[in-house]
Amino acid sequence: MKIILMALFASFLFGASLSQAACMPDNFGTVFCSSTSQGSIAKDRFGELVCGPGQCLTNNFDELVCSKFNGGILVTDQFDQLFSSPGECEKDSFGNFVCSAVAGGSVYQDNFGSYSCEGGCVSPTRGAVTASHQQCRKLSH
Repeated sequence: MKIILMALFASFLFGASLSQAACMPDNFGTVFCSSTSQGSIAKDRFGELVCGPGQCLTNNFDELVCSKFNGGILVTDQFDQLFSSPGECEKDSFGNFVCSAVAGGSVYQDNFGSYSCEGGCVSPTRGAVTASHQQCRKLSH
């Protein structure tokens, strides 16, 4: 019951935007959750619930796309190209991304401009996956 109330509150608060909750009710009140514990759930431009393995955002074609990594993030370069990363990313002085190799991992830059990343540093992977209703699961009562 608590999850349903939280999902309804998130739906009210965020409307058609992305919800910070892992679950959300559809237009008929049925609650769906992301199929991964660190995934995202949102309503697309048609009002349908869609889910993805990681952070999701709307691309230039008004589609919800998500990080390829469970719990991962999305970043865009100066040309609005999407990249997926397991963890946090920072841009270096050359405009290149330096990212953590682990989900939810952080990146730290020291006073000399060197980067340290939780789990090691990696470059993000070009592209994202399209969010879909098939990646959502119905919450059982």
